[in-house]
Amino acid sequence: MTVHVPSRRRDEKRTEEISFKVSRDEKAMITAAAKSKSTKVATLIRKVLFEYGVEVEVPEEEPKAPERPAPQVNRELMLEVAKMSNRLSQLANWVTKYKTEEDVVPVVFTLVALDQTLSELVHGLPTYKK
Repeated sequence: MTVHVPSRRRDEKRTEEISFKVSRDEKAMITAAAKSKSTKVATLIRKVLFEYGVEVEVPEEEPKAPERPAPQVNRELMLEVAKMSNRLSQLANWVTKYKTEEDVVPVVFTLVALDQTLSELVHGLPTYKK
């Protein structure tokens, strides 16, 4: 099927770009041809292509990427994780604001142990052993 491309409407923007490499001589020849026709190179190339009668099939819509199903999430488990995260943030805030170094050390060791245990459970990483 031959496609006739009408001239551009005023509200239609040309936002797509096509580029191709040419030799220095080809570029000079194309530029000279456009200059002899008192037009721009892009306009000349458009006219030549569409007058040549290029056979193309124009898709109605852009092909869309296949949709992947959303992973199944246990809502109750996610709520518990959010609560734990909130509690840990509160604990870190409390430790940094109100506690002395002597009080902080046991809390930090406990948090490190908790982090290692969670890493082992979630990622299957081995916990740190002395």
